[in-house]
Amino acid sequence: MMMTKRDDLELNNIRQLLINYRDMQAEVNDAYQKINQDDSPISFDRIEELESGIERVNKFVNSIYSYNLKKAIRIYYIDERYQKISWEQVADLVGGGWTSYALKAAIQRIIKKSDTHDTVDTHDTQ
Repeated sequence: MMMTKRDDLELNNIRQLLINYRDMQAEVNDAYQKINQDDSPISFDRIEELESGIERVNKFVNSIYSYNLKKAIRIYYIDERYQKISWEQVADLVGGGWTSYALKAAIQRIIKKSDTHDTVDTHDTQ
């Protein structure tokens, strides 16, 4: 799925970047494939924008202190193997006594803090 210019306007916060991570990664991969095949002109500015968003997500995830919360974010938003997974399934994979509700709430808190402040208190743990 190609992202539109309207999507670009929403990529200023971590939540939107996380939601669009897989699409951004696919678009970058597709762009590089087209460049290698000399298939069509690709906007290098667009590739840089997407790679910047991907890098921002990776820095955000790596800044989180809790291994379980990092793992949950990677499973739910990033890892291609777990598309369309429920929070219940994520909680089962993460383990550590997390319920789906508690896990989702903790992640939403971290994302909200990140979106409202440029820094995030990433030491939320259960």
